[in-house]
Amino acid sequence: MLQRHIRWCVTALLALVTLAHSAPSQAADPAIECATAALYVQNGHLTEAAALYTPAAGETPLPCSAAGLKDVSDKRMKARDFAVKGQKKLRAGEPEEARFEFGEALKSDVGNTEALDGLAEIDAQEVRSAERRWNRFYNDWIVPALQLIVPFAITFVVLLSLSGLLSRWLVGVDSVAWPREVRKPLGIVGWVLLAGTAAMLPVYTMFPFEPEALVPKPSFWSLFALLLSAPISVAAADLLSREWRRPCSWVHWLRFLTCMVGLGIIGLLVTALLPDGPEREQRWLIAAYALLAAYAVLLAATVHGQNRVCRTIG
Repeated sequence: MLQRHIRWCVTALLALVTLAHSAPSQAADPAIECATAALYVQNGHLTEAAALYTPAAGETPLPCSAAGLKDVSDKRMKARDFAVKGQKKLRAGEPEEARFEFGEALKSDVGNTEALDGLAEIDAQEVRSAERRWNRFYNDWIVPALQLIVPFAITFVVLLSLSGLLSRWLVGVDSVAWPREVRKPLGIVGWVLLAGTAAMLPVYTMFPFEPEALVPKPSFWSLFALLLSAPISVAAADLLSREWRRPCSWVHWLRFLTCMVGLGIIGLLVTALLPDGPEREQRWLIAAYALLAAYAVLLAATVHGQNRVCRTIG
């Protein structure tokens, strides 16, 4: 591109010098016109060169006209050959090689329409290719990411808000403070369950799966885990809370324990009442999802309330 601009500048400067040395009433110097025409040919401006080599009606041809017109014809033929090669490369799906051939054609003839059209087609193909790549990236990555992140964020905020509202009811100001050895594991489990519950909703909507592929009867195992975790959590926390124990400290676990047992009973009833049919397994999965969501909110709320109690004591 830079060389082309330099050639234009040199050609224009030489043309101005030629006009400056030509008097209106005198014939132009043939040697200067031949040199100008040769420079045009050298830089690929064949139309301007042919105009100088071709005399007007009644004028004497330049002494270099015959050789100059032959050079113009050869240059045009050479440019057409390069343009044909470029078109073949373009049809073969090789745009960079085609661009090179079209560039060589324009070096011989800057007005070669086939080369100019070929370069325009390559540029248009690159624009279309960039648009296709963007559309593919948008449809394959951005849209699924938004479909995953937005429902996840909304569900997570809703569950977190519910746990915050329940925390003051589950853990009173006079409750026995759980030791750090209990709060931290239960808090981690609660946060993981909250995040998993929030992620499960968009993931299952985007990628439905069969429950058998995960765990046979997932709601049964969820109920089993809930029923076992409640008394174990109460007993372990009560034993580890000796430093802060008060008489009948288990009373302060009563609401948490009641909620855990209540979830288990509700889940068992739902499981027992599930009708047989082709959608039974999907209903198992929905029941397990609802139980785990409730369990996540319960744990997060309890641990949040315990953290508040510990800060109050501290």
